[in-house]
Amino acid sequence: MKKYFFIIIVLFLVSCLYKSVPPASDPNPTITKFTFNGNTIITTITTNTAYQGSVAIPYLQGNKTAYAIGSPINSTGVLGLTATLQAGFLSDTGGKLIYQISGTPTSIGVASFDINFAGIQTTIKIQVNAIVISMPSISRLNCPISGVQSGIQNTAYSNIINIPYLGGNGVNYNAGTPIPSAGVLGLTATLSAGKLKTNGDSLLSYSITGTATSIGTATFPISFGGQTCQLNITINAKTITYSNTIQVLMTTNCTTTPSCHRHINDFETYDKVKANATKMLQRMKSVNNPMPPPPMAKLNQIDIDAFQTWINNGHPQ
Repeated sequence: MKKYFFIIIVLFLVSCLYKSVPPASDPNPTITKFTFNGNTIITTITTNTAYQGSVAIPYLQGNKTAYAIGSPINSTGVLGLTATLQAGFLSDTGGKLIYQISGTPTSIGVASFDINFAGIQTTIKIQVNAIVISMPSISRLNCPISGVQSGIQNTAYSNIINIPYLGGNGVNYNAGTPIPSAGVLGLTATLSAGKLKTNGDSLLSYSITGTATSIGTATFPISFGGQTCQLNITINAKTITYSNTIQVLMTTNCTTTPSCHRHINDFETYDKVKANATKMLQRMKSVNNPMPPPPMAKLNQIDIDAFQTWINNGHPQ
């Protein structure tokens, strides 16, 4: 009887000892499979644009083991990206491995990452597309037909003209290339950079600069966002007065010229020039007895025409 009792006690102690020792565990993480289609495009990104995101890859039957963050996996196909496994704990009922995707893709196509976790393999694929640049678009462009500041022939012109538009698509636009004037030459119209408004009437700003070479209408073919119109600027003849033109003409060619009227005050005042204007014009036009006399150079035709216009307009002071 004592022998049986002793055996029972021994078996009981062995049983307790066995229960106190934990079962051996596998230190390496394992899963049975990925439930993930490696041929599926996960997301779409843009070339030459920095990207950061994450991809979750589902798995089955983990061995309840923690796993550390992985080493970056370089993309193939399209280069410039990496996929990095984030640390976690495997569930025996299944779960998801999280890979952080970051970098700047260098071309268009498919960026692929070959994934190998615990001997189980799959592929992450990301589509990389070209940058889509939205072009400016408007529904209407209305060049002003009145109220535009006119210019004067052979006089520097500088003005900002705002052209109304409707139906902008909200994109930014760059400064434009100078548009040369037609009809009357010498001017340019340059669009200033800005951003299109989507609601209501707004304005495109054009800088008009230059010197018109003749009188008439300077025209600019304006084309923007799929719409066109023509901007017109009237160029008038210059009003020639004694103070703005004739006095300079006399000073330059007569009163300061050696061996001419340098020491004579006939042409030094408005009244004296006016009194002698007709005779002076005849001398300016003369072939045999020009003014200024040789060996000085004859006046150019622009100056002669200006003097003629001053006389015709009644000698404005």
